[in-house]
Amino acid sequence: MPAIGEETAAETRRNRHDPPIVVIGTGPVGMRMVLELNRQDPACRIQLFGNEPWLPYDRVKLSSFLAGEIAHEEINGNCEFPDNPQIDAHYNEAVTRIDRASKTVTTRYGNIYPYRYLVIATGSQPQIPTIQGVGLQGVYTFRDMTDTHRLFARKTRSRHTLILGGGLLGLECAKAMRRFNTRVTVIEQHDHLMFRQLDRTGSSLLKRHVETLGIKVIIHDSVRQILGTLGVQGVELRSGRTLRCDTVILATGISPNIDLAREAGLQTKRGILVDDCMQTSDPCVFAVGECAEHRGEIYGLVAPGYEQTAVVARRMAGQPAKYTGSIAMTSLKVVGCPLFCIGDTQQRYRDGVDPSFIDEAEGIYRKLIMDRGRLKGLIALGAWHEIPRLREILRQGNRVRPWQLWRFRRTGAVWRGERRASYFKPSMG
Repeated sequence: MPAIGEETAAETRRNRHDPPIVVIGTGPVGMRMVLELNRQDPACRIQLFGNEPWLPYDRVKLSSFLAGEIAHEEINGNCEFPDNPQIDAHYNEAVTRIDRASKTVTTRYGNIYPYRYLVIATGSQPQIPTIQGVGLQGVYTFRDMTDTHRLFARKTRSRHTLILGGGLLGLECAKAMRRFNTRVTVIEQHDHLMFRQLDRTGSSLLKRHVETLGIKVIIHDSVRQILGTLGVQGVELRSGRTLRCDTVILATGISPNIDLAREAGLQTKRGILVDDCMQTSDPCVFAVGECAEHRGEIYGLVAPGYEQTAVVARRMAGQPAKYTGSIAMTSLKVVGCPLFCIGDTQQRYRDGVDPSFIDEAEGIYRKLIMDRGRLKGLIALGAWHEIPRLREILRQGNRVRPWQLWRFRRTGAVWRGERRASYFKPSMG
């Protein structure tokens, strides 16, 4: 069989009469995969399989939906789907088995479908901590639409909700559950919130803002066990404290969904192993998004998954394309506060103390992570109009000049004429 990208035009036309390309997963990356394939070749036959009973929705907006800030129609509004008879969608029909020898997939209903190429975009699932009482009634996860509907029913009855995990998902969930004046407490086992994105200074500023929303934050502590007989009655912390609560929401991280791939005999580690073409150990099977492990990295963000789907679609259309990795970039609002994290924000480089700027009154914090005069990453809380220019400097590997760093330390701006702006003020309720 010729490698992807080596088929002649005649072979490509003939393959249109072969079995379709099958995509497993109706999350954002799976949906983008279908769009990219259709964009490259509208005559391409595609079959899409998802395990949820809902039409595709924007998972990023789940917390806003739970908080009542947007309507149900809005969460479905941005999920484009080509109006093409060549595309067949099977919602609520999970794939339960991949047979690589016969090049078929089997679904929960026992239906068997052949494929020419297979793309696995199964994403990830909530990571459930191994603590006593985690199976009690009143313990929830917050990852998909089913979880969201369960929490809708719960939040009007809960008197004290405890969130395990002070990352993005935990903070957004805390804000949503606070809407009905429910007492909400966030517990983070590390010594600051959003441990993977922020340093201690930025986290301290964010913590002050979170607390102005009426959310209590406990850091550097974790739950030893969840207390109760039939339902949740409280938690015991590792510090020895006991907190009374009736609801516990787990936001303790995610694990790639790789069971289907592993059972099919594909090579896996933390994720499904792929090369620069996003091919797995089987040249007819690809993996993209949070379930894929490329060069030892698993990207828990949507943007890298979109970049990966473009590579796969181009390869299947016979065009040269390679995925060499993504610059990690987070650009979002956390409990109403704009947050930007680009590049490597955790690594310590040779330059020593990284230049930073803080204006607590305006709720602004900015930090540049430098290595021998070159930008390797940045952290920002609050609006910063220079972000696009800095991102391009990081991508190209250009230098930031000493006088620009001097200006940044004094004013928070790398270039002249930067207009300072803030989005939140921690000192205000």
